[in-house]
Amino acid sequence: MTKVYVAIFSLFFVFGTLRVSADNKEQLVDFKGNPDKFELNQNYPNPFNPSTQLSYVLKVDGEVKLTVFNVVGQSVRLLVDGYQTAGYYEVMFDANELPAGIYLYKLQVGNYSSVKRMTLVK
Repeated sequence: MTKVYVAIFSLFFVFGTLRVSADNKEQLVDFKGNPDKFELNQNYPNPFNPSTQLSYVLKVDGEVKLTVFNVVGQSVRLLVDGYQTAGYYEVMFDANELPAGIYLYKLQVGNYSSVKRMTLVK
């Protein structure tokens, strides 16, 4: 069994890339762990009380802004605002002081923008 892992690990470094599949989504990852696309993932857990985890993937380095909005469109929290390198990120969102309801979170990186919905229950 160990030989199989060594063989797979060796092939990974020889070819420099690896196809990773999760949730029926296939993604190409190079040996440095750099993703091939931007992605904003669904928060977990959803619905949540009082906190949830937001995760996203950056294809390239850049100025990142991750903002939470209420359904009226008002910004209720700025979670990330700054330069980040390419890779995988997770941010914990604590909504203790917010009322129950539906919230939107938006990731902006350069020309890329994506919005997801989450539900806070109390």
